Amino acid sequence: MRFRNSRLRTKVTAMLVSLAALWAFAAWVTLREGINLLWVTTYDSQLATPTDPLLVELQRERRLSTVYLASPGTAQRQALDAQRARTDKERATVRRLARSRSLEMAADDVLMRRVNEMLAQLDRLDGARRQIDARTIGRPQVVSFYSEAVESVFRAYDEISALDDEQIAKDTRALLQLNRQWELLSQEDALLVGALTSGRLTAAEHTQFTQ
Repeated sequence: MRFRNSRLRTKVTAMLVSLAALWAFAAWVTLREGINLLWVTTYDSQLATPTDPLLVELQRERRLSTVYLASPGTAQRQALDAQRARTDKERATVRRLARSRSLEMAADDVLMRRVNEMLAQLDRLDGARRQIDARTIGRPQVVSFYSEAVESVFRAYDEISALDDEQIAKDTRALLQLNRQWELLSQEDALLVGALTSGRLTAAEHTQFTQ
């Protein structure tokens, strides 16, 4: 009888250990999914959503900057100044949210490095504007500068597309690819509108457009 009881206790103990292990695994999966969802929500609210309108404003400012360099009239100046104000509004929002404590907690070292690089590139915008105002920079260089600013945002997106959730990562990569294609069209538009406004396409612009 004692031997039977011993075997029974062993079976019960083994069953309890198995159930505990199963519960621990289920709890870990649930916790992992919950944390992943929290991080995704943070990335969206603190980085993706605020940078989306900024990308549009940067593209518009790039276009108006090439027009102003090609024909620095009063109307062009007013349009550029108004656009810069809209860009600055979105830039301030991005800078504030990108420095939030919640994003710093959610992001890994690589993403935060990309975010810091993006913010540094956005800080260089003021210097580029001064060169545009002084007309000491050419249209191809202006297009390149704004394109680099846009690309710095896309590089941050690249890190979001590497999330642990495969479906979200897949959707993010697809959206990013579409945005990059749209950005190429925007670059071409900025080059061409500047050339059409000035009445000629320079050799540098031709090379940049072909690339």
